[in-house]
Amino acid sequence: MAAGDIWWADGFDSGNMFGTYITNTVYSSGNSRVSGSGQGLFFTFQDNSASYAYMINLPSVSEFMFGFAVKVGGYNAIRTWWLLSFCDTNINDAPGPQAGICINSAGYLQYARKALNNCYTTAAEVLATATSQPLSLNQWYWIDGKVSISNSAYVELRVNGITALSMTTGLNARNTANNYAKVFVLGYSDCDANPGITYDDLYILDNTGNTLNYLGDVRVLDLYPNADGYNQGWLPSVGANHWSLIDEAGGAFDTDFVKTTIAGSIDTYQYTNLPSNAIAVYGLMHGVRAAKLDAGTRTLRLVQRQNSIDYERSASDVNLTNSFNNYTFIETINPATGLPWTVDDINTNAEFGFKLQA
Repeated sequence: MAAGDIWWADGFDSGNMFGTYITNTVYSSGNSRVSGSGQGLFFTFQDNSASYAYMINLPSVSEFMFGFAVKVGGYNAIRTWWLLSFCDTNINDAPGPQAGICINSAGYLQYARKALNNCYTTAAEVLATATSQPLSLNQWYWIDGKVSISNSAYVELRVNGITALSMTTGLNARNTANNYAKVFVLGYSDCDANPGITYDDLYILDNTGNTLNYLGDVRVLDLYPNADGYNQGWLPSVGANHWSLIDEAGGAFDTDFVKTTIAGSIDTYQYTNLPSNAIAVYGLMHGVRAAKLDAGTRTLRLVQRQNSIDYERSASDVNLTNSFNNYTFIETINPATGLPWTVDDINTNAEFGFKLQA
């Protein structure tokens, strides 16, 4: 991906399809910030136990832009709740957390460098504190931010589109010798419990050279197969329909599937539409869950079909393992037009699928 692209997005509607989460994390429709639409992610910190809500691995990135919806269930007069953290390889042990966004007992956002094996954010570790827009309890807020990871880093934060922390520079936002993070974590605790934090609609961009600027309050929506497409080169494990074997919203049901042993075989599917009030598309994350069930190397490639033409995404090629795993590929540009995706691109004459490349 080029600088400024979307590195990750998740609306949590597919449960644990994409991120790694722990047992005291709950995905449910009751935690969604939009009633009757998708799911949200609820996390309760565990007392005296290192834990986190959600984790993803990224390439080494030094500058981030991000946005997410959050609702905080409680404050703590002594400790500071970590809303998100950027880490170098590990979450807690060295080389662990670099810096992150937290909230203090008055509800103000902070950018802080986390000490290893210590959930406190003391005055020496806090890099910058918002001067406005405190978060009240049990209310949804949209947070946008720009941060960098270095010994001369910057931070800027917005709450509901209003600047809460103006651009601040010259901060030491690293615990290691590396000017980057490789692991992104929502929520973090290694001591004390709290009443819980709820997340929804997360996106992460590489801010280096980013031309998108703040996306503002956006939705991250999951679309699912709802009909067989033009390409039906794979075989159903049961029945005749292909799409109904891979439409599980949870993404981790491996008892029915489509399969093939023939290199070059393609399966594509029609998908549900974006909602009628959608006005813009900033990017598309194509996800698939797959495994190889025989010996040898098998390579899977994602395919996007637009206006009766198959566009194979060679950059998505992945060598499968004997265990089912989740794979994703993100694009901000429609390969058929060379322009950013539009609502009509998704809703009209579009199919998505995969190919056994080799």
